[in-house]
Amino acid sequence: MRYFATLILLLSGAIGCATVRTEVDPQDLLLHHIPIPKEYSWGKSCPYFDSGLSVWIEFYDRAWWQCVEDFAKNIDYVPTLADTAANGGGASVGGYGQGYRDAEKRIKQIKRRFGKVKAQEILKKSLEYPS
Repeated sequence: MRYFATLILLLSGAIGCATVRTEVDPQDLLLHHIPIPKEYSWGKSCPYFDSGLSVWIEFYDRAWWQCVEDFAKNIDYVPTLADTAANGGGASVGGYGQGYRDAEKRIKQIKRRFGKVKAQEILKKSLEYPS
């Protein structure tokens, strides 16, 4: 029985290793959790207006992908204060700034891990429509 269990374990390890992807998936690298500050974590107070929650999420995500686009065009891009700025209320301004800064941190990690050339390829590929 012990030998049978060992054989099963070895075979499952070999099969598992054979199914590991060697190509980097940009969508996996740029998948991101959107942190919601407590003051914007409430739902709508009225069905006809966006809540702080939906505004924060929309602006955070918009800024995240704008940052990816900026670095995809120029991997040595140096963001300015204007890159993190948005118009509107607290949820839009805060969400946009936080999203851009968080994306910039992720892109720096990708650059360290893969180097500039590969990182830029990854960013460009992430902006393509999935096929």
